[in-house]
Amino acid sequence: MKKFCVKILALMLVLVMVLPLAACGNDPDPVKNPVDPSALFHALLEQVKYDTTLEDAGTSAAYIFEDLPEYALVTMYSGSAYYADELVWITLATAGDVEQAMASVEKHLEQVHNQFLSYIPEEVDKIDNAQIWNEGINIIVCVTNDYENAAQIIKNAHLLEGNGTQNTQDNTQEVTTTEEPTEEQTTEE
Repeated sequence: MKKFCVKILALMLVLVMVLPLAACGNDPDPVKNPVDPSALFHALLEQVKYDTTLEDAGTSAAYIFEDLPEYALVTMYSGSAYYADELVWITLATAGDVEQAMASVEKHLEQVHNQFLSYIPEEVDKIDNAQIWNEGINIIVCVTNDYENAAQIIKNAHLLEGNGTQNTQDNTQEVTTTEEPTEEQTTEE
């Protein structure tokens, strides 16, 4: 009887130790850290390859997305008229504005698609594969041939470090790209 009690006690101890480990298994809905849109935007700007140098569109970006809800802020980096590459960050006043803003983004991408289809059809593939991210009041759109890398950066966005304090209005930032400098650009430097 004493051996039987020891076995039962040992079995109970094993269960007590194993059951908590089973509770720590795969969580079907893991809680992810909220995405810092500034860190995501800058990661896309710095880690994605663009076919041209992207430059800050400044205040003219708001005119490109004229159907955006009131009080929406737009930060846009785009290339020359010969390339469809662009990176856009839209910050909305409320989450209720997302549907209207997404419609504006889709309209913009459709217009750009149709424009490039007419005169530089090689650019259409990157527009058709534009990466669009939305969380809360933020929307980020990335148009590039490096869309698989952009998609991976967006997928891993919750892992990005950053606290949202980066300045997105810095007009002096240049992006390293795969474009070779022209003779005119090299003489200016």
